[in-house]
Amino acid sequence: MTKQEFLEGLRERLLEEGANVLVPENLNYYDSYIEEEKQKGRTEEDVLEELGNPALIARSILEAAGYEVDGVPDGEPGGYDNARTTEEEQFSQQFSERSEHAEESFRPVTDKVMPWVILAGVLFVVVILVLGLFAILSYFLVPILIVIVIVRLVRMFGGTGY
Repeated sequence: MTKQEFLEGLRERLLEEGANVLVPENLNYYDSYIEEEKQKGRTEEDVLEELGNPALIARSILEAAGYEVDGVPDGEPGGYDNARTTEEEQFSQQFSERSEHAEESFRPVTDKVMPWVILAGVLFVVVILVLGLFAILSYFLVPILIVIVIVRLVRMFGGTGY
């Protein structure tokens, strides 16, 4: 196979699927690639053998561009509708639309609740700190309070009996 035969096979396969817009860019790319490899000292035969079947390359190009590779040209070649989406792309598009809608519907609720959640968290931390401080000080405060109570009781009942 020659370079011309390869490029012609690629062009024909792209056109069969109605991918007119993809033809010039890809023919230029593969023409340049083959010439660059030949300048590096490789033979045209080796380069074309490495590239393989132009129909398979065309299929990869078409699938990457979103075309249905079924031998039937897609609608409006070269236009926006020439790249039909696959089932996976349709699902992905529907899922992202639903996600965006769901995000919009929940946003007001989270905007109203978030300050209360922050306030509750701060209050929780303060209560824990106060209780922790009280637990630490209780080791010192309880004996001091007991001594104060005993001293007052003794004064109240007249501690002259000793």
